[in-house]
Formats: sequence, structure tokens, C-alpha cells
Amino acid sequence: MSQPHSLEPTGEIIDVGETKPRRRRWVWWLAGAIVIGIFVASRGLSIYISALWFGSLGYSAVYWYMFKLKVALFAIFFVLTVLILRGGFWIVERAFASIALDRRTIFVNQQPVNFSPARLLRPLAWIISVLAGLIFGLGMRESWRSFALYFHGSPGDLSDPIFNKPLGFYLFTLPVYEAFSTWLLYLSIIVLIGAAIYALLAVTQQGLSSAGDLAKARKTSLATVSSAMAVFLVILAWQLLLARYPYLWDDHQTFSGVTYVEANYLLPAMKWVAVGLLLAAIISLVNAFTVRRVRLLIVAVAIPLAVYIIGTVLVPAYVTSFIVKPNELGRESPYIEHNITWTRRAFGIEIKLVT
Repeated sequence: MSQPHSLEPTGEIIDVGETKPRRRRWVWWLAGAIVIGIFVASRGLSIYISALWFGSLGYSAVYWYMFKLKVALFAIFFVLTVLILRGGFWIVERAFASIALDRRTIFVNQQPVNFSPARLLRPLAWIISVLAGLIFGLGMRESWRSFALYFHGSPGDLSDPIFNKPLGFYLFTLPVYEAFSTWLLYLSIIVLIGAAIYALLAVTQQGLSSAGDLAKARKTSLATVSSAMAVFLVILAWQLLLARYPYLWDDHQTFSGVTYVEANYLLPAMKWVAVGLLLAAIISLVNAFTVRRVRLLIVAVAIPLAVYIIGTVLVPAYVTSFIVKPNELGRESPYIEHNITWTRRAFGIEIKLVT
């Protein structure tokens, strides 16, 4: 290791040590280009081999339809996810535009670190939007079979005895509805979390010099969170309605399908929970634009929660213990017959009694 030498009588120090060479940026760009090139080449080779294999079997058109559908689903849901999330974050940013988010100081390893929330949250919103777009785009790409069946399915002639829905609804339509509802539910949760973070930063900043500024920050925070909560509750109500249909093929100890308790108490209660969620969404919107109080938001959330506990937990448990179990065969006989009838139809078995 070299030492600095004094060459002047005045004692001026001149460092003649080795200088580290500067890293050239073009090396990193070249490495990134090589990695991307290898990835693109491998994917292209995989696509070419798959196209040759399907073509040798006479299904070249099927492969290219599948390929185009995957690309279209990825592109559509990537763009929609980015637009919805970034648009939601932009609305939240505009709601807090009149409130200056001051610099904050946090301690990392007992060392103070200053940062500006406004400068940090905006690029973070873009990063989250793009990452979520990639995740949901790839997820919907893997669901291409459901979309292909939805585009080319037929309703069918048979209808189930519980919901009176055609068979094609369960085979072709319901999977797509479930994918859409799950996608929208996750997006609403992300926007709701973003609104909550902005609200927390607004009401906890130290720059609020007067009670009026604090009241303004609280009202803006409640309005933003209540609006995001209303959207989340509406989508949750839709997903809850869709969650009723899988009970048709739910397995039980005796048979498969809807039971007496589910048909007469649980499934109707899920409808009422969805109504409670919609009512809570309306109350949240009223709270966002007029009242702006925490208590009203708590009441809005408590309504569907209470309906859920009473209608889907307490009442079914009571009916199962004191009504069904004393006469289980008599209560469940119609639903067992449904199971036997539809099992015969599925296997094409028709039994005729000869007297």
C-alpha cells in the first residue's frame, strides 16, 4: 500500500497512490444485452420446436391460436393492471395534493436517515404498478384454457336443480368470472393499502401547525380511504356471490353436492352478506363525501361482518345440531337424490324400474 510523500518544503502532501480504474458502464450494458439475448434465443427456440411438433401432428393452427391467446392475455392484463393501479395511485396523490408531506427522519442502525415521502412514493407507485402488471399478466396467461373455453363454449341444455344455471355456465363462464373477480380484488386491496399509507403519512407529519391543518388532513385521509374501501367492498360482494356455486361439487361424508343446511340457510345467508357488503360500500361513499368520520366507517364494516357471523356460522351450526341430525336421512334425501341423478347423467346411465 503506497504512502503519501511530502515533496515540497512547505509540507504539501501529494498522494501518489494507485488510482482505481473507473468501471465502464458499457460493460454492464453488454452483460445485460447478452443475458436478454440468451433468454430471447431460448424462448424462440422453444417456440420453434413446439410449432414443428404441433405441425407434424397436423395441429399447427391450434398451436398458433394458443400462442396468440397467451400473448394477448399477457399484454391486455399487463396494460390494464398498470393503468388501473397507476390511475388509482394518481387519484390518491391528487387527493393529498393540498397537503405537503414533509421530510421524515428514520433511524437505520441508530443512524438518522432523512427522506421525502412525496419523492419516494411516486416512483414506488410506478414500480408496484409494473411489477403487479407482470405478475397478473403472467397469471392470466396461464389461464388461457379458461378463456379459450369461454370464447368457444356453449350454454348446454341441462340446468342444475339449486341455482338453475345451465351446465355451460359452470364449465365455461364461471372460471373466467372467478379469475376476473380475483384480479380486481387484489387490485382494490393494493390501492386501499396505498390510500392507507398516504393517510398515515398525512395525519402523523409534524408540519401540521394548527388544529385546522390536522382536521383537514384527517378529513382528506378518511375520504380517500373510504372511497377505496367502497370499491373493495363491491368487488368482495361479487366474489362472495361467485363463491356459492362451488358448493354444487363439494364433497361431504355421505354424498357430494349441496346439503340441506347449505341450500336452505348457508347459501341464502351468503346472498345477504353480499347485500350487507353493498350497503357497507354505500355507507363508505357517503362517509367519503359528506360525514368523514371513523365511527361511520367502522359501522359500515361491522354490518356485513355481523351478517356473516350470524348467517354463515351460528345459524347453520344450530340447524345442523338440532334440526338435521335428529332426522338426517329425511332432511338430506332430496339432495342425495340430486347427487344420484346427476351422477347417472354424467356417466350416461339410465335405470328404468320395471313393475
